Amino acid sequence: IKPWRESSNEEKVDPHNSLLLTPNFDKLFDRGVISFSPHNGQIILPEIQSKQMWANFNKMHINEDIKLRTMPKGIGKYLEYHNAYIYGFNPTDTNTEDFVESLLVKGLA
Repeated sequence: IKPWRESSNEEKVDPHNSLLLTPNFDKLFDRGVISFSPHNGQIILPEIQSKQMWANFNKMHINEDIKLRTMPKGIGKYLEYHNAYIYGFNPTDTNTEDFVESLLVKGLA
């Protein structure tokens, strides 16, 4: 969750500093396009999305109803870090839209 380069030696081996996600979710999470609430595990999606981005999210079955199955004690601080320093979708960033589109194309291939 917290990038290796930013983590202390203790954080690097902390099992709470990780999430097991599907490949598409993992890439979107690492890129900061999506995140999860540190309180209840609810997915956090960009507030403003283009119609194409929303269509691609729908095709990948990504919507506001997604929630982490479990919230282990100790994971919250890492999700807080991710929300503060990694998650930061910019709706005018065409590279991000292209990235999401490429994930969809790879997933349907």
